[in-house]
Amino acid sequence: MCRVTREGKYLDVWAGEARRLYQPREVVLGGTVRSVLGDEVADRFLPLVEKAIDTGAVQTIEYALESPDGEFEIEARIVASGEGEAIYFARDVSGRNAVIRRLRGSEARNRMILESIPNLVFRLSRDGVYLDLHASGTGELYVSRDEIVGSTLEETLPRELAEEALRHISAALDEGGMQCFEYRLDPPGGVAYFEARMVKSGPGEVMCFSRDITEQTEAIGSLRRSEARNRAMLEAIPDAVFRYNRDGEYLDVHVNEEFELYGSAETFLGQTVEDILPPDVADEFMRAILEVLDTGGRREFEYEITAGGEDFHREARLVKSGSEEVTCFVRDIGERREFESKIKRLAYHDEITGLPNRAAFMEVLAEAIEEPGKVAVAFLSLRGFAKVNDSLGREAGDRLLALAAWHLNEFFDRSGELSRFDGDEFAVLFRGFEDFGEVLEVIEEGQRTYPNMPFMLDEIEVFLRGDIGVAEADEEDDDAGSVVRKASVALLEAKENPEADYMVFDRSMGERAFARLRLERDLRLTLEYGHLEVHYQPEIFLSSGRIYSLEALARWNHPEHGAISPSVFIPLAEESGLIVRLGEYVLEEACRRMRQWRERLPEAAPCSVSVNISAVQLRRRDLAPKISRTLDDNGIEPECLRLEITESAAMDDLESCRATFGELRELGVRVALDDFGTGYSSLSCLRQFPLDSLKVDRSFVSTLEDDPQMANVVGSIIELAHAL
Repeated sequence: MCRVTREGKYLDVWAGEARRLYQPREVVLGGTVRSVLGDEVADRFLPLVEKAIDTGAVQTIEYALESPDGEFEIEARIVASGEGEAIYFARDVSGRNAVIRRLRGSEARNRMILESIPNLVFRLSRDGVYLDLHASGTGELYVSRDEIVGSTLEETLPRELAEEALRHISAALDEGGMQCFEYRLDPPGGVAYFEARMVKSGPGEVMCFSRDITEQTEAIGSLRRSEARNRAMLEAIPDAVFRYNRDGEYLDVHVNEEFELYGSAETFLGQTVEDILPPDVADEFMRAILEVLDTGGRREFEYEITAGGEDFHREARLVKSGSEEVTCFVRDIGERREFESKIKRLAYHDEITGLPNRAAFMEVLAEAIEEPGKVAVAFLSLRGFAKVNDSLGREAGDRLLALAAWHLNEFFDRSGELSRFDGDEFAVLFRGFEDFGEVLEVIEEGQRTYPNMPFMLDEIEVFLRGDIGVAEADEEDDDAGSVVRKASVALLEAKENPEADYMVFDRSMGERAFARLRLERDLRLTLEYGHLEVHYQPEIFLSSGRIYSLEALARWNHPEHGAISPSVFIPLAEESGLIVRLGEYVLEEACRRMRQWRERLPEAAPCSVSVNISAVQLRRRDLAPKISRTLDDNGIEPECLRLEITESAAMDDLESCRATFGELRELGVRVALDDFGTGYSSLSCLRQFPLDSLKVDRSFVSTLEDDPQMANVVGSIIELAHAL
């Protein structure tokens, strides 16, 4: 079996026995059809190779071959096997041809010869009538001999196959020579392929030799599929495949159209990696080639080259493919590098401000701490940013953040490295300073500059002031996380001291922050396990002394610290997000108690109960539905519940409060304005709220007996309330 190019160059050769090659394998591989078979055979052979490649049809040729053992008659079947390639199967048919020649002798000799010929032999008339047949095994006929002899081709074969056989019979009788064709049958149990050869054997009759070539046909098909798969795999490889020897010489090259090269694929052959690639890349390739050959493992690496004025990123994977050969798969990873760069930018940059984000800041801070020199961190939070976000919308808030980031970046350009840490918080890294006082001077300058600088937002002037916490990495065991925690604690202290320009971290802050954190944890557990107490302050008719209502008040008796003032744990609940749960807890407990009092004291039970509602609860859309469910669960009428909201909370978000008050009025729940007189409500605002009562702040009531003027004020408030 030989693989040849269109031009007749031998690419590969194989024989079951070496003697069947007639010439040494290396002589055949180094030559061509013309040099191996001779000019006369080549002139007939090469056109058939081209025809097989161009049409895909099997081509057959017979020729004589001289060898040291004498002359042999060879039959070759040529099939296309790839782009510009063909495979031919050569077999010695000297014996068979001798038989055919002798067939023209006596009938007796013919019968003896037929007995020795394998497969099937038919004698056919010009009209396709079976005159005689011989089969080496009766199983090969598929039907009995008696059914075939005397019948015609049309009766035993499919119509198209019978017509083709009749054409070849006519050609053999009229033109002489041998007629060959292949056909397929579908006998019981599968598919079979046959090769038929017809020669004139007498007046008006032909001899047909039919040979089962199923195995050979399947082998050819498998070979073609294998070739197609190999070709498809090569074409599917993204960029390039190279084959090297130990010296780094290019033995073979395959590249697709998209791969950028220094030259065509042919220019690589015979060259080495040192001839083609830059020195540093060539050295990397040589190290990889030798390592793969010596260890048998796989080696991967990335490299960069410049071609045509452009930079390309490549990935090379090398595997051992022979005793002294390495195959290298090269992929263009430019798009992947670009994608990785984008991902890294998304991972380390803030989309709104364009500044480095928290992850980037933490990495840079960790590197700065490891380097010699002083390091400090400042956290800056924009005071009042939440109100801008709520009133003008998030889109306006994002634009304000971008404006603030631009100004802050300009301000800290030479002194610090700015990042957006979270929400309205920015972080500044200071390093390389001589004295910590230099950092504080920069912060003080900023606090003098920006509070008086307006930011224009939708034709509205917005003035920003920052709450700032500062911490220095002044301990040997300080890492990025600990310095950030210190700065965060200092920022929290700055928010609680609005008059201060900034706060610098000290140990007492850390202790207070830790205590506050523990207190928040304890409050969370207290709410979870229902250990918060609810006390009830009575509201009394002065004329009769009868209790007509109770105000439910949350009280916390800490097992370790004792009674904790509401002025401490209520703000803590608001900051930690526990205020909603706390409010719901007091509401549920108050309604449950109200039901118990009604069951146990039907005559003396109070008429109603009051519960304080936080500003956060008031803005939640589910407030009214939750109150309705709680009342239903305890069998309490809506008019027996009064919700109290402070004046300052009501004025903080008029639209939201107005909508919520309307839902509560529809539900039938009463609403009271608490601590009246301490806020900034106007009469027009009071008119818009569906209030049931005003509760005058204690600062007015506590001096009634000693201050006649205050008594007049309180009297006026009461008259105002009745009028509204």
